Parts: sequence; C-alpha cells; structure tokens
Amino acid sequence: MSFRPPDQKDGDLVPVVLALFGFAAFFMSPFGTFFFAITNTIIAGVLLTPVILFFVYQLWSAVYMMEGACPTCGQAVKVFKGESENPNFCVNCGASVRSAMDGKNLEICNVPPDFGRTGNSFLDVLISNLNDEDEGGGDPQAKQKRETTVIDVNIEEE
Repeated sequence: MSFRPPDQKDGDLVPVVLALFGFAAFFMSPFGTFFFAITNTIIAGVLLTPVILFFVYQLWSAVYMMEGACPTCGQAVKVFKGESENPNFCVNCGASVRSAMDGKNLEICNVPPDFGRTGNSFLDVLISNLNDEDEGGGDPQAKQKRETTVIDVNIEEE
C-alpha cells in the first residue's frame, strides 16, 4: 500500500499567491515600515543594552573603586575610594578592608576570623550557638525551668 498525493487543481495555487501578495503589500506600505521600525528598535535594545551596561560599569568601577592586595592574605580585593565607614570584605580571609586615608593603599579594619586555623570548620563556627549544651553547665533542672517559664507581657496602647 503506497501513499498517493492528492491531485493538483488549478485553484489550489490562488490562496498561496494571494497570501504572498498581501504579505509583500503589507511590508511595502507605511504599516510595514512602522512594524520594522518597532521590531528593529526592540531587537537593537535587547542586543545593545548588556554591552552598554558592561562598559558603563567598567567606567564607574574605575572612577569610584580601587583594587589592591588584602593586607592579611594578599588576595586581590576591590574597595570604594575614600569610604572609611563602609569597608568591604576580603573573600579569601574574611577581613574587613577599606581604603587608607591617603587613598592609595588598603588598610585592615579588624582582626580576621580564625576559620580553619583553630581546627573548627566554617559551619562549626556558624552553628556553635545551636548545640544542645546548656550555658549553665548542663544542669537538667535549670534547663527544664528555663524552657517551661512563661513570660507574660502587657502591652498598653496609647
């Protein structure tokens, strides 16, 4: 059993020709010009916006930020120029770093944490307050009293 295509008729070609003619007429008319203008503007905006924003960020970064070595670990770190009250953090060691008063060097704001140097992992330091040990030496009666005490607060509205 084989498939035979339907017989071609002379009238089958008329809708295709009319569709092509209408398509061409639309794009040759002023409506087609507006369609192309709007479509091309959207496509150009989508393609050019990331490129323009990249160069604007690079210019802004060059004007308002400075890069140098972290005073603690020596890794490259970027900080804002002339902002001593808002330090940035070194990604490698966690030290707070800011620009020095002269605006040419970097200075450390605090002592960096000892993650990894004391044998504790980063997660151990973060969740050290969540363990089940009682602060009062592990007395079960003190823990029971603390957990069952109800604190009643009256709030007065003015």
